[in-house]
Amino acid sequence: MPESLLLIKNNLAIPGFCLLIDNLDALLYRSRHETVASGRFNTILEKIRRMAELKEVVEDENKIDTVIAEDIVFRGSLKFKNSLKIKGSLEGKIETEGQLIVGREAKVSADVRTGEFNNSGVFNGKIKATKKIELFKKSKTYGDVITPELNIESGSIFNGTCIMEEK
Repeated sequence: MPESLLLIKNNLAIPGFCLLIDNLDALLYRSRHETVASGRFNTILEKIRRMAELKEVVEDENKIDTVIAEDIVFRGSLKFKNSLKIKGSLEGKIETEGQLIVGREAKVSADVRTGEFNNSGVFNGKIKATKKIELFKKSKTYGDVITPELNIESGSIFNGTCIMEEK
């Protein structure tokens, strides 16, 4: 089985692999020609289309220093240096020089100071990022942001103000 197909085996993403939209046509062509005889092409094609539609970056959670799981509700202040992914619910204040990732199912209400901010879930509050802010498709961000770089994907909701600072 080619490595490109490992991305969707059993609906799991394999750590270390990432589906790039630029390579989707080549992957579809390669997949069709390599799997059409086995009858799995339509299933594989549908899974690839769903992955491309969501375009959530599949991180290897082993590379993220801390993950707040789906079943955790946290209230308070967090300070950390590297990276944190929130999959659950958080209310409070967050300070980091590193990366803050709000997962697809996460709900966060906070005052955030971070190096880099990525949102795939629901965020309410203020964000000051020294590097960049990325708002992915289907994310909802309500509040004020200050950053030198802001990327908002089509399908994302952003209601608030933005101040762009030079790096």
